[in-house]
Amino acid sequence: MCAEPVSKTAQERRAHAAAVREWARRDERLRRISLLIGLIALAASISLVLAALL
Repeated sequence: MCAEPVSKTAQERRAHAAAVREWARRDERLRRISLLIGLIALAASISLVLAALL
C-alpha cells in the first residue's frame, strides 16, 4: 500500500498546527509554574505578617 501524496501546503499546515499545540502546552506549563510560585510567595508573606503580629 502506498500513501496518497500530500500537498506541500497541507504538510506546512500540519507542521504549523503541531508547533502551535506544542507552544500551547509549554505556555500552560509556564502558567502553572507561575501560579505555584505566586501561591508560595503569598503563603510566605502571610506567614511574615502573622509572625509580626504575634
